[in-house]
Amino acid sequence: MSAVLEPMGQSTGAAGWLDKERTIAGPGFNRWLVPPAALAIHLCIGMAYGFSVFWLPLSKAIGVTTSQACPADMSLMAELFTTTCDWRISSLGWMYTLFFVLLGCSAALWGGWLERAGPRKAGVVSALCWCGGLVISALGIYSHQLWLLWLGSGVIGGIGLGLGYISPVSTLIKWFPDRRGMASPMLQEVFGGQLIGVTTVFSELDKGQLAAIAGIAAGFTALLSLFNIGGRFLWASASDMLGRKTTYSVFFILGGLLYFSIPSSAAGGSQLLFVGAVCIILSMYGGCFATVPAYLADLFGTQMVGAIHGRLLTAWATAGIIGPVVVNYMREYQIGLGLPRAQVYNQTMYILVAFLVVGLICNLMIRPLNQKWFMTPDELAHEKHLAHDRAAANEVGAGAAGTGRTPTVLVALGWTAVGIPMVWGVWRTLGSAAKFFQ
Repeated sequence: MSAVLEPMGQSTGAAGWLDKERTIAGPGFNRWLVPPAALAIHLCIGMAYGFSVFWLPLSKAIGVTTSQACPADMSLMAELFTTTCDWRISSLGWMYTLFFVLLGCSAALWGGWLERAGPRKAGVVSALCWCGGLVISALGIYSHQLWLLWLGSGVIGGIGLGLGYISPVSTLIKWFPDRRGMASPMLQEVFGGQLIGVTTVFSELDKGQLAAIAGIAAGFTALLSLFNIGGRFLWASASDMLGRKTTYSVFFILGGLLYFSIPSSAAGGSQLLFVGAVCIILSMYGGCFATVPAYLADLFGTQMVGAIHGRLLTAWATAGIIGPVVVNYMREYQIGLGLPRAQVYNQTMYILVAFLVVGLICNLMIRPLNQKWFMTPDELAHEKHLAHDRAAANEVGAGAAGTGRTPTVLVALGWTAVGIPMVWGVWRTLGSAAKFFQ
C-alpha cells in the first residue's frame, strides 16, 4: 500500500499504536479485512442521513403531544437559548446543514493531515468527535438548549463526519487499485389524496388522511434509501468498465432529463413515473459519491487522494447551504404567491437541471494531469524504500500479519460483524418500502 511519509528528520523509533507506521501491513495480510472496517465506520456516520426523524419529536419536547410554540416574533438567536417553548423544525433543520458544511470543511482542512497521520489515528479522532458530539447533543436535549445541539452534533459531529468519511475511502483506494469503483414532503404535496385513492388536494386533507399519506411517504423515503445504497455499488462498478468521465456524463445527462420530467409526471398524476425518476436520481447520488474517489485517483494517483477528496467535498458543503435555500425558500415564496402545492417544486427542478448542465460542461473540460506533476521513477522508488525502512524500524506487521497469512476466520468474522447490521437494516427498509406499494 502506497503511503505518504512523515517529513524526513523525524524520529523513526517505535511508533505508537495509532501512528501510520503501525498500519503498514506485513507479508500475507489479506486485504479483504479492510472493507469491513471501512463499512463499520460508514454505517456509524451514515446515521446523519436519518437525523430528520428526530425533528418532529424534538419540536414537541416540552409540549409532548403538541408543540409549545415560541412567540412569533422570537428571533433565532433567542430560540437558541430559550427553555420555555419548543424549537421550530426549521431551526432544528439547521443542525442538518451544519453536519454537511462541517463535513466538507473538515475534510478539506484535515485531509492532508489524514494522509500523513494515517487512517487509524484519523478514525479514532473521528469517533471521538462524532460520539462526543452526540453526548453534547443529549445534554442539550436534557437542558433544552438548542445551541448545544448545534455545537454537539452540528459542529463537532460534523468534523467527525468529515474525517470518518475520507479516512476509509482513502484507505480502500490504496488497497484496491484494481477495483476503485467498488428527502418525502414533495411526494405528499404533489400527489396529495391520490396516494390514498381520493381526489382531495393536500391542503384539504383531514388529520386522518394526512397521517395515512405520511406513512406512505415514509415508505417512499425508505425506497429512496435502498436506491441510494444500491447505486453506490451499481454505478461505481459500472464506472470501472465505462470510465469515470463517461459515467459522470451519464449522471449529468440522465439526471437532467429526469429532473426535467418530474413536473410533467406530477402534473399528469403519474406516481409510477415520478417515483421511478426520483429513485434513479437517488441511485446516481449514491453512485456519484462512490465513484468520485476513484475519479480523483485516476487523475492524481492514490497517494494524496484523501487530501484532494477533502477539498472536493467543500462543494458538497456549499450545496449544504444553497440546497435548503433553493428548495425551502422557493417553496415558501411560491406558496405565498398562491401557487398550488402540487406546483411549488417545478421551478426548483428546472434550476437543478441548469446546475447539471453546468456540471456536464465542467466534466467534459477535464483533461489528464500534466506529466510534469508526476513523480519520477527515482522519486517513487525512494518513497517505497523509506516506507520499507520505517516499517522495519517500528516492527510493523508483528503478529498474524507479519508471521503468516491472515487467518480466514478473522476475515469472515470481520464481514459478519458488519454484514449482520447491514442485512437487518436492509430488511427493515424493505418492510417500510413495501408500505408504499400497498
